[in-house]
Amino acid sequence: MKRAYWIQLLVLVFAMSVLTATSVWAKTKKAASKTDADVAKKKTTAEETKVEKAKDKAKDKDDEPLFPKKDKADAEAKDEVEIHPDLAEVYAEIAEVVKLDEEGQKKFLILQEKKTQTLEKFDAKYSKMIVKIENELDRTNNKKRQEKLLLELTKISSNREKLQQKFDNQALRALRADQIIVWNTYELWAVISPEFDDELEMTDEQVEKSKAICDQIAKMKGPKARIAQNPMIKRMAISQIGKKVLTKQQKKAYTLQQRRKRLHEEGEGKTIKVETRRGHHR
Repeated sequence: MKRAYWIQLLVLVFAMSVLTATSVWAKTKKAASKTDADVAKKKTTAEETKVEKAKDKAKDKDDEPLFPKKDKADAEAKDEVEIHPDLAEVYAEIAEVVKLDEEGQKKFLILQEKKTQTLEKFDAKYSKMIVKIENELDRTNNKKRQEKLLLELTKISSNREKLQQKFDNQALRALRADQIIVWNTYELWAVISPEFDDELEMTDEQVEKSKAICDQIAKMKGPKARIAQNPMIKRMAISQIGKKVLTKQQKKAYTLQQRRKRLHEEGEGKTIKVETRRGHHR
């Protein structure tokens, strides 16, 4: 009897153990499934967020300009060139205006040295002759002799200028066509700008428009033309600026200004003639 009781008790305990183990396993499995679902959900959310960010980034990239604007200061700094300290006069000026690179400046230095040596030889050859002519001019009152001596001085000066021009032209031939256009524009405005002096009170905008006209003329004439040395081209540039840039008031002021200049030049011419006659009759 007792033995049967204990057997039944053991069976009952075993059955309860099995039920408990089954319950724990079910709960554990449920918890694991829930955890796996949460991980999968988080992973999906992370991937969706990553995709959305990629889309936003692509959209922002599409909205960006193909060629972003550069900072003005950076652009200007990049455009600046360092001019060799030994470059002087017109060579340094050309190099700065056209932003000549290091290789181009080396060519200019060679030309400059040749030009200096050539002019030194010329001056050594004619220096004594010039002094002699000037001394004779101071002594003589003979008008015809004075004219002849002045003609000789003019000829020497002209020959020297031709030598200078020869080397300056060689410097320009060493430039690219677009650089020559830039220099011709700059040189033309430099030559004609005194015609529009401070009395006219041109604005910065008018000056820029005037330079643009010079640029148009330089491009029209091409890189082979030395437009600043051509009187007809200078008159054409002045005329176009007068018509297209100056205001009515400025045009009136310019006309009066030119009239005063002509009267002044005519007055100086008469004074020279009178002085010459006086010297002739002494």
